[in-house]
This record gives sequence, structure tokens and C-alpha cells, in this order.
Amino acid sequence: VQRDPPSAMLDDDPSLLPMGGVVLEAEHRCAQRVEGQRRLVGSKLPPRKTGAQAQPAAPFEPRTGHAEGNRLVDHLEAVIAGVDDDRLRIVLYHIPQVAGVGWPVDVARRLHEAHPDTVVGIKDSSGDWDNTAAFFGIDGLAVWPGSEGWLLDGLTAGGPGCISATANVNASAIAHVVTLHLADRHDEADVALGVAREWRAGLGEPLVPAMKRLLAQRLDDPPWANVRPPFEVVPA
Repeated sequence: VQRDPPSAMLDDDPSLLPMGGVVLEAEHRCAQRVEGQRRLVGSKLPPRKTGAQAQPAAPFEPRTGHAEGNRLVDHLEAVIAGVDDDRLRIVLYHIPQVAGVGWPVDVARRLHEAHPDTVVGIKDSSGDWDNTAAFFGIDGLAVWPGSEGWLLDGLTAGGPGCISATANVNASAIAHVVTLHLADRHDEADVALGVAREWRAGLGEPLVPAMKRLLAQRLDDPPWANVRPPFEVVPA
């Protein structure tokens, strides 16, 4: 059963509901991804809420788990040339533990410097703050930590926030941390982030089945709990 994006996810006030992330349940067929994006566009949500103005790009090398920097640059150069549209905006997605290869800092710098108005940012889900901090050293590149765990570190470094899986179900609490930080209420922001971290930990692992069970309960819509193998449905 395919479900359209529930309005409740937007009611929780995420800054952005991206169109088709990289870490999905097993392997979604290309046709299913296209259909999901078609439905999201058809929902008439503003582009700034759907991520239609910027798409994530993760490098995949499934057979070798390795790619040289020049090959990564050539790959994205080909994508940019193929799209051939000045409106294109790309946010690199660094998640080497899933993709098998990541975006090295020097490659991200080369791409941003060559296409500053197209390669506009990077999400770092490596879980390595030193690596994330190195991305912040690229002038003009927006950097999002890949979970709320590093949210305040990222904000302090000048980042716009975080891109987190649990923002699908806990966006308001994460946004509250940002609000407190921007209001210079830093002690309160530290406490609020601690609450958000504990909430995430309480979901358990793996996150996808847990979040889908939570959505099924919130929406009183049991099919939301369905998952693809190798995941298993979390009992009600």
C-alpha cells in the first residue's frame, strides 16, 4: 500500500519534506520513486516545503565501494550538463556507510567552486563531527549534519540546521532547538536538544519500522506500519 505524504507531517512544522531521500526501505524501483515524487508534486505543496528546488545526490559504487575523486567529479559534471538548467540546485549527500563511497572534502570543494550556484550544500551523515567541521571550511557551501545529535554544533558553526530521519516524526521538537539557539537562549537549547536526543534513542533501531509504526498510530492508519524486507513490522 502506497501512502501519500500525510498532512500531519507538515503540521509538525518541518522546514522541508525532501522528495525521495537516499536511505529508503530496501530498494524502491525507479518507477516507484518517480510515482512518489509525482504524488508529492501533485499535492500542491509549495516547492520550498517539498525540496523540489534542491535534490540530494549520493555517490554509489556498489561493486567496488570505492571511487576516485576525479570519477566523482566527472559523474556530477555529467549530471549537471545533462540537466542543463540554471535552476538546478544540488545538495551532496555524504553517507559512506550506506553508499559505499562518500564525497571527500576536496571533491565537495572542487564541485562547489566550479558550480557555486548549483552545488549549494552537503548533508553529512557520516557521524564524524571532524569530517562535518571540515565541510564547514568550504566557503559558501551550506552544511547540514545528518541528525539532530550534531544540531547545535552545526548551528554554532554557521549551518542552517540539520537533515534528520526523525524530523519526519519529531520536527517540532527539533525546530524548537533552532528557535532557542537563534534567540540566544543557549542553556535552554542545550536542554531541548537533550530531550530530542532521548526521544530519538527511545524509538529504537532500526528507525524506519519504528517511525512507520508511530505514524500508523498517530494517523490511525495501520498500513503505514508496513515495511519492506529485510525490515520487520514493529508490533502495535
